[in-house]
Amino acid sequence: MDRNSERHAGMLDPSFGEQGKAFPDNGETVNGVNVTPANHVLLAGQRANDYMIIRLQSNGRTDPSFGQNGIVTGKFQKGFVSIGLSASMTNDGRILLAGRYSKPGDISGSPALARHHQDGSLDTSFGDQGTLVIRYPIKPYETDARSTQTDGQSATVGMDKTLLLPDGKILVVSTHSFDYSTFVGVLARLNPDGSFDESFNDGKGFTVVKYQNYSTQLSTFLQQPDGNIIVAGIASMPNGSSALVARINADGTLDTHFGESGFFLIRASEERSTWIQTLALQSNGSIIAAGFLGGDGIPLRCMLLGLTASGTFDPLFNKGQPLITQEDEHQLGSQWLCVATQPDSKIVVQGNTFGGAESDVILRRYSALGEPDLDFGDQTGLVRTEVGDFVDMGSSMTLDGTRIVVAGTYIKDANNVDFRPFALRYLA
Repeated sequence: MDRNSERHAGMLDPSFGEQGKAFPDNGETVNGVNVTPANHVLLAGQRANDYMIIRLQSNGRTDPSFGQNGIVTGKFQKGFVSIGLSASMTNDGRILLAGRYSKPGDISGSPALARHHQDGSLDTSFGDQGTLVIRYPIKPYETDARSTQTDGQSATVGMDKTLLLPDGKILVVSTHSFDYSTFVGVLARLNPDGSFDESFNDGKGFTVVKYQNYSTQLSTFLQQPDGNIIVAGIASMPNGSSALVARINADGTLDTHFGESGFFLIRASEERSTWIQTLALQSNGSIIAAGFLGGDGIPLRCMLLGLTASGTFDPLFNKGQPLITQEDEHQLGSQWLCVATQPDSKIVVQGNTFGGAESDVILRRYSALGEPDLDFGDQTGLVRTEVGDFVDMGSSMTLDGTRIVVAGTYIKDANNVDFRPFALRYLA
């Protein structure tokens, strides 16, 4: 049978949108995607200077019962820019939007939250009449973080991530900047009403994460079944950025038994900086991390690695070594942005290729041991999707049972530089 005519893992789901592609016509930039228990697809992003939530029905069409024709926009606080980064469902069905707020003069802004009812209206019982800007009382001298010249790449503040816990509390990971080259990671736990949880880190409600005295950025995190929290990002070292993984105890203190004194650093190449963008947990407790290698004038390359629960390379994953792949021959290369694990322990990664019209969404699936799944996509384990005729940038991925949902932003063509949202659904 012709493989192109049968349903197989990695193909676009023809029951979603236009043959697997949905194009909401009332939004702009999309940064996050989630699927609700009712099979709605939530897209979080930005329209003009406001945060944005779009809700799609399970068939990919905009949900007219949500907000105004399927979209909600708002501001975290009166000011300059409010950006939506992710949207999650609370246990009672409300929508928690996480994002970033900035105003003129801010170096990088502050993490922010908003909570909405199922119909899209603002839940005024949360924070300050429905929204909350999180400001950490951190002074530079309290952290001893120092800026470090890297290999010529400008530092980028990590995007804030949020996790709703079963008891309704909220974990937030972000990067706090003091100037354009001095950063520390911050992990906070909030009560359901948005106030700091004083049982976390000796009454503070947050903990600062930094490797020695080097500038440290956090990009992602996950919670282990025992309540401990794995965070990941980069440390800016004198000879280039090194990927960093650390473990925080459930009480908010650094777990010094993880890795080496609480940290595990990965430098996959001496010529390139190494970045971790995303984490996933395997059923056996091992940790999967995905990201990329970068460097001046050298194409980006995708990176996937496995760690044990104690913070060492997993000897079962790719023989204990990072799995480095070059998914595109363009001079700018490609990167992994998202990773998730299926119930059968297979690993799905999503990223992008770079280079103008060559910028496309890419997916791969691997076995739990890091072997390419040749039954995925075109029998090479790789799926590459062109959304528009110009730049396509997937920004987020989630697994929805037997399906994979990816969302992002595309530019239709070089003569029409308008940012437009998209959502893709694949069979898993």
